[in-house]
Amino acid sequence: MMLPRYSMRTVLYLAALVAMIALVAGQGVQGAPWAIAFTVGVCSLAVCWLMYILFYGVISLFARLVLGQNLQQATGGHYPTTRPTAEPSTTVGESSAQE
Repeated sequence: MMLPRYSMRTVLYLAALVAMIALVAGQGVQGAPWAIAFTVGVCSLAVCWLMYILFYGVISLFARLVLGQNLQQATGGHYPTTRPTAEPSTTVGESSAQE
């Protein structure tokens, strides 16, 4: 799942936070120096976050192009590529019963 599930309370907190940022940005447009500094800081964090996403995407794409199918083997992926098989004739219980 790409996005986790959010509760209604989380969405309301996020909406309130965005409203407060918009209120401060409005004060900054009217010329309050503290609001301008706060708005520049919030925008800087947003730009840093977007650059992080961009670099992650570029590096991920580059790794997929260069490594191709060997990406899971090179990174030691979580899921094994092959499953071990056990034949019924080699199980412990049957081998001791046949002897």
